[in-house]
Amino acid sequence: MWKSSRSFSQNISRIIVLLFVISTFFFQKLQTILIICLLLTLIKDHASKDEIRYRLNWKNSSVWFLALFVFHLIGITYSKNITFGLADVSMKLSFLAFPFYFIFIKNFNKTRLMDLISFIGSLSVLACIGKAYYTFVVDDFNVLSTDSEFSLFMHRGYQAIYWSIGVLWSVYSVLSKRKHKWGHLILTVILMAGVFLTYSKAGILMLTISFFFIFVLLIRKYKKLKLAVLSVVGLVLLSLLINAITPRPLARFKVMANTLLEQSSKNEVNENDSNSQRLLMWETSIELLKENPLVGVGTGDVKDVLKQRNREKGLEHLVELNLNSHNQFLTLGVALGGIGMLLLILLVFTAFVYGCLVSGDLWIHRLIMLGIFLFFLTESAFETQAGVVFFTFLIGLISFKQAREVHKQVS
Repeated sequence: MWKSSRSFSQNISRIIVLLFVISTFFFQKLQTILIICLLLTLIKDHASKDEIRYRLNWKNSSVWFLALFVFHLIGITYSKNITFGLADVSMKLSFLAFPFYFIFIKNFNKTRLMDLISFIGSLSVLACIGKAYYTFVVDDFNVLSTDSEFSLFMHRGYQAIYWSIGVLWSVYSVLSKRKHKWGHLILTVILMAGVFLTYSKAGILMLTISFFFIFVLLIRKYKKLKLAVLSVVGLVLLSLLINAITPRPLARFKVMANTLLEQSSKNEVNENDSNSQRLLMWETSIELLKENPLVGVGTGDVKDVLKQRNREKGLEHLVELNLNSHNQFLTLGVALGGIGMLLLILLVFTAFVYGCLVSGDLWIHRLIMLGIFLFFLTESAFETQAGVVFFTFLIGLISFKQAREVHKQVS
């Protein structure tokens, strides 16, 4: 009876995880109820006391998520805007839920989860392509002529990063000669096309940097020079094809480069340009961090002080947009000071160094963590549901130790 019960609970867990991945790419409003369901599965499928004790150490990023959650609560106590502080903490409940889940769950199939991310992610790409084709044929409107209408289910930056993670896992699956190699190759192409069609600078940069490292791995680790050369040729051809379909991705990078050059040479920025807006928000955030270096202005006051400082500087357009710092480290720095930034650095560092998705192949999880780190530099990813839920889940997964690994270390 016990074995049957365990098997049933594990099947339920798999179904909930599947629904969670589907909700991540298609219906994010369902995530909260699915997280609660995941936590309820711990009643039947939980780790032993030794396993839990082993996971409660500084090398586990889940511990740093818990520390960040506690510090956000403390940050409310010295905030003026208590209402916003409580709302912010409630949105970050995944800082509490997923660490709890990955500390107490007995086992979790990381490979199956990553396969789901790649497969469900590719379905969302096809849905976006299908909608774009329908709009072009029926409504005589090309969504690729705009900057943001291709991505249907979330902001294009988050969409592109999630698809990029799927690309990296699919490439890993091909290189490691897993089953259905050609299927993973097809997923790679679909997901890459999706990333480029979002026009997301963060997503395209993540793939560009990642493929440079993969090129080196093909030569040094896998000893496949021909495949490395063919991969570069294929990437160039795909880029040329996408640029022929729409030149907007390249155009966005040209604008970004021009903005950086203007800022460095003339110290002038265009307040209406997204790249300039980031530079201005970083500048304001650094000013506030210097004034409140230890514990910041408080969880509830971060948005208010950013708006007030921008108003004092005459940046009314940014005040109207009500932007955050567009950098997760700076956002935490303004809210919680150097302590908050340190906790985030430790969180990313421990996942990068001590985490693992596949035993013996550390490069795949480290490339994913590098991509997340770069995204944190350009977006306040924990300040929206589109980012905080999935990134907390994924980083917790990377740091999770299987029960057999724990027993091996304990013995």
